[in-house]
Amino acid sequence: MIFIDFEASSLSADSWPIEIGICWIDEQNKLRVAAKLIKPHASWQMSEWSEFSQKVHGITLDEIKAAEDAMNIARWAQSRLAGRLLLSDAPKFDSRWLNKLLATDTASDSLEVNSVQKHAEARFAGTARAMFFRAYANGHGTHRAAGDALRLGQAWRAAVRKEQTLLSKTP
Repeated sequence: MIFIDFEASSLSADSWPIEIGICWIDEQNKLRVAAKLIKPHASWQMSEWSEFSQKVHGITLDEIKAAEDAMNIARWAQSRLAGRLLLSDAPKFDSRWLNKLLATDTASDSLEVNSVQKHAEARFAGTARAMFFRAYANGHGTHRAAGDALRLGQAWRAAVRKEQTLLSKTP
């Protein structure tokens, strides 16, 4: 399972990803995070750059123009994400941006991004479910992909820990 988040050029239908962030829980139950800025692909319309979005996420056009090529980031993402359950708090947007990124590399396949809220509702019950939603609501959205993916991972891990605590108290 990987928690995923994107920052983008804007929220329009033709917007494109400018940063990808992923978070996962490793074998030692530690949260791991990785993120990359994305240089715009030649096929992406620069008219989709939004000054308002830049103010929200704080990533400048100069920063992304100096970033790693989109196709290289697509290969990096495909190697880490393929075959994994991908969870996001905005799956409609993140799925669109992920697949726009992956389309820059003909060797990459499209991937599905799922709702972390729906998976939490199905996975957790009672106080563990409440813990997920409380931790999620109390986490600070950073409007940076790594920080926002981390927030999802923290909420999930909090629910798992609550569930384990409850199970250890059951005779």
